[in-house]
Amino acid sequence: MENSALIFIPDISGFTKFVTETEINHSQHIIKELIEVIVKSLSPGLIVSEIEGDAILTYQFGKPPSYSELTELAKKIFLNFHSQLRIIERDNVCSCGACKGSSKLTLKFITHFGKLKEVEVANFKKLIGADLILAHRLLKNHIPLNEYLLLTEHFFKAQKNSEKIDDTLLTTNIEEFENFGKVETKYLDFSPFIDEVPRFPKTMKVAKGKSSESISVVINAPINLVHLELIDTKGKLNWMKNIKEINDTNKINRINAVHICKFDRMDLKLTTRANMETETEYFFQEDVEIKNGIEFINDFHLIKFGNETKLKYKITYDEKEHKSFFAKMIYNLKLSMVMNTMLKSQKENLKNFKIYCEREKLNGRKI
Repeated sequence: MENSALIFIPDISGFTKFVTETEINHSQHIIKELIEVIVKSLSPGLIVSEIEGDAILTYQFGKPPSYSELTELAKKIFLNFHSQLRIIERDNVCSCGACKGSSKLTLKFITHFGKLKEVEVANFKKLIGADLILAHRLLKNHIPLNEYLLLTEHFFKAQKNSEKIDDTLLTTNIEEFENFGKVETKYLDFSPFIDEVPRFPKTMKVAKGKSSESISVVINAPINLVHLELIDTKGKLNWMKNIKEINDTNKINRINAVHICKFDRMDLKLTTRANMETETEYFFQEDVEIKNGIEFINDFHLIKFGNETKLKYKITYDEKEHKSFFAKMIYNLKLSMVMNTMLKSQKENLKNFKIYCEREKLNGRKI
């Protein structure tokens, strides 16, 4: 039996190009984050039927929400979506196409009111009906905007006994589809709402304390590939000496992301601290904590030389306040021992990292 229902489809535009032309793992994780933001922003009455790649099909049986309620819902989702994009941009350390290009994604909404029927297929509820087909057809339209709320005339007809609608900001649009003929719609331009999206300024915590000696290696690979491999936390298993395991729940390495490198005799807790880049240089730092209270910073500097990259490493640290001269002396002694051990290990690690990057270059690692 068919029932009257609202069909509401938030649709991420630019999705296909974003996924096919960028680093696939990161693009999938970013899209997943954005879809989760959209779903969490939906009103309780809306039911998620399917997630169709870049679009979330939702519906609600019965009387539709008012125009103002629906507009406010779409605006809330829109602001949360763009807020998340700005947070990703703020915390980004990755130079892959997905992480750098996510800010180009846009969001539109398709709204229709019609008849739907639920059918059970292999223990799953599936929606069917001509109105559902029409709503999907409306995803491809002739509206000359990237971000908007589209509403069909059927939605407005269902509002007859509801509030008086101020349509001064709405633009009339007519689409024509096979089997449906001419379909009258109206749309609300959402681009002005971008000004209401909060700003999340980048706060860089670049350390400028005391430093150890510097060690370096020249890698026959482009700087952006070397940088991608350097910030790949799980990739450390491929080049760090004597590492046994990496605990990392982050899908993408970003500012303040934490991972644990496990060795036989100690664990290193690493927190991504800072990342800066110019056309010819990258600067990357991560805080390091060891169980005995020792803290310092892995400080990496990448310099572009044609198609090669010079990678310089040093340990940077700040002098801590201590309760007594004796406590300070003990801490500095421990720090000195750890730094000497780390520098010795990192010399071998950088040689391994050079071999790994050059092999990835030959294997055609997508940048």
